[in-house]
Amino acid sequence: LTGYYASFDPKKRAVIDTSKLGAPLGDPKAPVTLLEYADFECPFCQQLRPKLEAFVKSHPGRVKLQFKPFPIPGHANAEPAAEAAEWARDQGIFWPFHEAMFENPRSLDQDSLVALATRLGKDGEDLRKALADRKYRDRVGAAQLEGRRAGVVGTPTIFLNGRRHVIPDYSDTVLEFVLEDEEDWARSGWKD
Repeated sequence: LTGYYASFDPKKRAVIDTSKLGAPLGDPKAPVTLLEYADFECPFCQQLRPKLEAFVKSHPGRVKLQFKPFPIPGHANAEPAAEAAEWARDQGIFWPFHEAMFENPRSLDQDSLVALATRLGKDGEDLRKALADRKYRDRVGAAQLEGRRAGVVGTPTIFLNGRRHVIPDYSDTVLEFVLEDEEDWARSGWKD
């Protein structure tokens, strides 16, 4: 509990840039941003994804979800999948692409990603070229570096308005508790 309450200290909040992430899942005007660092091949991320999405949908106007890639070395397709997700972000299809990759984690090879882009109405060959050219490598690398600076060492890792979720429980009850605490903290106007 000490770590949890210490995480409210403004000096311990991570500075995470969400300005270039496009539309969040949920109400863009929601005051609390739930930001997830994840790896598309991570089985724990695959399990958490539907919980986070359902939580955001069940709390309209209160919380929105943003995503940053954090591919784990050793996951063969994690980095290309992260780069493909960034391509999808630029194409305006990030969330459907994200969902499809998490639902089909064994289909993250290049041909499957290209087919997914085509199924979603985009130019799959443009994605193939972007992957071959490593067009989004720097963007993924910058997200990883920012994550490491914020203390991310594994996936999934989530933050609420820059405050790291330090409780190793992602149940609806705990997520509701931390959301309410974040809202109370914001209402109190407590600043350093």
